[in-house]
Amino acid sequence: MTLAHNAFLAIESPAPAVHLVRVTGDLDTATANRVLRLVDARCRLVAAGSCVTRHVLVDLSGVTSVAPGSVTVLDRAREVAQAHGLTVDLVGTSKHTVALSGRDRHLLLRFRTFPAVGVALDSL
Repeated sequence: MTLAHNAFLAIESPAPAVHLVRVTGDLDTATANRVLRLVDARCRLVAAGSCVTRHVLVDLSGVTSVAPGSVTVLDRAREVAQAHGLTVDLVGTSKHTVALSGRDRHLLLRFRTFPAVGVALDSL
């Protein structure tokens, strides 16, 4: 059996303390879990002293749709990061907010959100 993902993740480090995860395509729970695993791995690297990351940006500006439950998984990534002294901030969520459930919109309020990566980098 082959699992097809309709989303791609790209990872960048635009600054020493910033880890950027760009999501392109459909954000479903499987893709959100991939983001969660990346955040968890980054937290482990920070705990081991292998990197100086303080902020994780998740860029959703390339996302075409957001499936129910995906924001819940992203919120779990935020909680994991917070437990390790890191922040998870979202970029490019505004175009998806209208289509989200009330619960998912409420969960988004737990994040700092930015309209663009450049704006986020200037604010961190």
